[in-house]
Amino acid sequence: MRMPFGRQSARHGLLLAGFLSGFVGAFEAGHPLPEARRGLGAVPSVRWSLRVVQAWPAHPSWVYGVAWLPGSRRLVSVGADDTVRLWQRTPNRTVSLIAQWNPGMGSMFAVAVLDAERFVTAGREDRVLLWRLPAGEWTVLGRHESDVEALVVIPEAGLVFSGGRDRIVAAWTVGGGETSPERWEGHSFVLPKFVEVCSKMSSDIGAVTHGESDGVTK
Repeated sequence: MRMPFGRQSARHGLLLAGFLSGFVGAFEAGHPLPEARRGLGAVPSVRWSLRVVQAWPAHPSWVYGVAWLPGSRRLVSVGADDTVRLWQRTPNRTVSLIAQWNPGMGSMFAVAVLDAERFVTAGREDRVLLWRLPAGEWTVLGRHESDVEALVVIPEAGLVFSGGRDRIVAAWTVGGGETSPERWEGHSFVLPKFVEVCSKMSSDIGAVTHGESDGVTK
C-alpha cells in the first residue's frame, strides 16, 4: 500500500489518511517500530506500525486532507476535485456521505476542525475559508498571496494558522468576517509543498513554530 498522501487526523482510536487514489483509510496504531528517523527541522519522530481497519472511495482523485469532527463519528474530507465532503461512520463500520459542497476554488489542499460545527479549508485559491454546519455555509476568513497548503487550529483560542506558497505563515482570529492576520516570513523556498505549521499553546497561547521543505524550523 502506498503511503498516505493527505494530512492525517486521529480520533476514536483511529488514524485517518487520504490517498492519491481518492480513498480515505482508517488505521489502528500498533507498536512503535524500533528505529527512529529525523523529522522536520531535525526533530526526532517515531514510526508506528499501522493496521488497516477500513478504506472507502471518498473523492474521484487525490484526497489532500481528512479530519474527525469532535463529539461524533462524522468526518470531513477535501480533495483535488474542489469538493468538501461530510461523512458519517457508524459503530458497525459503514460509511455514508451526508453532504458535499463545491466552493468553486479549485483543489482543496487542507482542512482543520475548530469544533463540531465549524472547520476551515484552504487550497488552490489564496483564501482561507471558515465553514459552518449543518448548512455548509462558508465565509472568507483571510487571504494569502498564493495557494494555501497547510492549516492548524487552536480551538480554545479561536486561532487558525495557515501556511502558503507565498512563504508566509499567518495567524487568523475566528470572529465576525475577514481579518488582518499576524504574519511571519523568512523561508527560502518559493513552493513549500511540504510546509508544516505547528503550534504550542500555554495559558497565554505560548510560542508558534513553523517549518517547511527548506529544512528550517522557526
